[in-house]
Amino acid sequence: MRSQRLPYAVACVALCAAGWVAIKASRDSTETSRGSSQPEPEPQPAAVATPPAGTDRLALQGAWQEIWGYLMPGEESRWKDATPLTDLALFDYRLSETGRLKGKPNRKAIARAQRLGVRTHLVIAAAGNKSLLHLALSPRHGVRGELMKEILALPERHKVTGVQLDFEGLRAEEWTHLASFSRELKSRWPRQVWLSLALPARTKATGGERLYGQLAGVADRLLLMVYDQHWRGSSPGPVSGRAWHDSVLDCAVAKIPRSKLVVGLPFYGRIWQRQSVARSVSYPQVQRLLREEAAELIHKPASSNSFTFQAEVTAECWFEDARSLKAKLESARSKGLSKVGFWRLGQEDREIWSVIKVEGSRAE
Repeated sequence: MRSQRLPYAVACVALCAAGWVAIKASRDSTETSRGSSQPEPEPQPAAVATPPAGTDRLALQGAWQEIWGYLMPGEESRWKDATPLTDLALFDYRLSETGRLKGKPNRKAIARAQRLGVRTHLVIAAAGNKSLLHLALSPRHGVRGELMKEILALPERHKVTGVQLDFEGLRAEEWTHLASFSRELKSRWPRQVWLSLALPARTKATGGERLYGQLAGVADRLLLMVYDQHWRGSSPGPVSGRAWHDSVLDCAVAKIPRSKLVVGLPFYGRIWQRQSVARSVSYPQVQRLLREEAAELIHKPASSNSFTFQAEVTAECWFEDARSLKAKLESARSKGLSKVGFWRLGQEDREIWSVIKVEGSRAE
């Protein structure tokens, strides 16, 4: 998780399927997403006025067999007891620079989940470092066996339901290694221990059939990260547009049993700058800026000179609310899917919890 600072006034146009709003602010923008994918073109929804909250009925018909929520360390207060979860995924572990397990379990969250009757899963995350993932997963190196021993011990030691592997940015060879690694893990655990994998969103056009077919039988649950259609480095657009969301699910259900598939949806949004203020300037341009902005010049003869000023730029924000998420949830249900997960707790429009319910709950 990285922070992106915008040290100038931002004129932000926020758009989503539910509506749009124009705001102006000066603030820091903190990275809140997980997973990455290349953006795929999609027709942009027209901006429409958002009706006031509570003016329409949002509740979905039917209940969900499983509702997963992800919790980051230090964000326990953002998880409310009334949240209708069946499974809590704790983002507590990662791979060290040597390919070994690093982290510690959130014992308070585990105990709280057990009190509430919620299953718990320890997430082991590694993203973007292809060399590290190769080192950890390839059978040609000795690291793989040691890492497996460490992971095998987690469920019994910490009294959790299972473990989730969230290894992102893998090359084709490493996906094959992950498949064999997962099969071996699963074969060495008691049957009641769950193994789940977090998988990237792919369509038929981006190799989804091959990837999903390769991993369909290696774990108890496969959580599909159906988000980051447009990402930090892409052009602006929806984090999970409906048409793209549907094409990802269509690709997945063709290869993965519905009983194993968990539809991962985003609670977060993204902001993009429409213009960049970064550029080179000549000395005369610097002098003009100093005059126009009445900026204070800081002399540093040993290095260089500097000054600060505010520049107004237009930014575009795409985000999810209960209405836009409801459309995706309805689509997933229409495809025979009954398990959903959200990244991540504390980022949501709280109205979403009036939209969904757990199968067998009192609200049903």
